Amino acid sequence: MDREKQINILSEDEFDLLVIGGGINGAGIAVVNVGFRTSPFVEQLL
Repeated sequence: MDREKQINILSEDEFDLLVIGGGINGAGIAVVNVGFRTSPFVEQLL
């Protein structure tokens, strides 16, 4: 219930921005993690 109250305090636009921002950060972290794993492989291809 507390979580729903917090969401209601935010406007829908602000909530959308938070969700989008979180998604972008999550994608960035995933790209970095995949990059670390594949970097030796990429170096072999170059």
